[in-house]
Amino acid sequence: MRVAPAVIISVVTLLACAEHPTATNDVTSLSSSTEAAGLSNNPAHPIAAVPATVTWEATAGALAASRLTSPIVAGRGYGLLGIAQYAAVMAASPGDDDAQDADDGNASSPSPRAHYYAIRGAVAGASAQVLRYLFPLDATTIDAQLAREGAAGSPGVQQQFAQGVAIGRSIGDVVVQRGRADGFTNPDGTPRVWDPNSLLTGPTLWRMDADATPHVPSGFQFPAMRPY
Repeated sequence: MRVAPAVIISVVTLLACAEHPTATNDVTSLSSSTEAAGLSNNPAHPIAAVPATVTWEATAGALAASRLTSPIVAGRGYGLLGIAQYAAVMAASPGDDDAQDADDGNASSPSPRAHYYAIRGAVAGASAQVLRYLFPLDATTIDAQLAREGAAGSPGVQQQFAQGVAIGRSIGDVVVQRGRADGFTNPDGTPRVWDPNSLLTGPTLWRMDADATPHVPSGFQFPAMRPY
């Protein structure tokens, strides 16, 4: 399985764009009701805050580095994380009916700024679920980051963020199940063991020397993996 760098860059760009509030809800056009709800001018969650996707991707990179994760293993993990984040953003984003309600001035419809914090929560929840699966020994650290983000801001911000986290966790669970069944590891999560007899043999086929170091080829799991 190969993922082109351009595809990764495109997904990250789309996620970053999707996370920010729309142009009609910028700092100069905030309504007084939104400000009163504590969903604006919040130092813990400023309008120009780093996208949650970038924050959690940085966490994934730090965990991979601290655990000396190989590029092959880390690359597969980043793929799962990115898919979970994208799906979480889409799941937490308002649908056409919600957007119409907002345009019609329906007071029961959450504001775009409220959706912004819900989306941030969804990204955080999905990311935490996937990272707990990829780095089970660091579950406490991951949970602590999620708790810090959830405790920031006003009660209104925390409520929207928590609602997003619930959505994100459900998405993360789906992606984790997808990861468990993709063939990169055994079904029980233990690493697959390289079987040198799995390679074809023949006079025109390359074969590593018996004393080669390391003897296990990098990414040997890929031919048997379930592709995206």
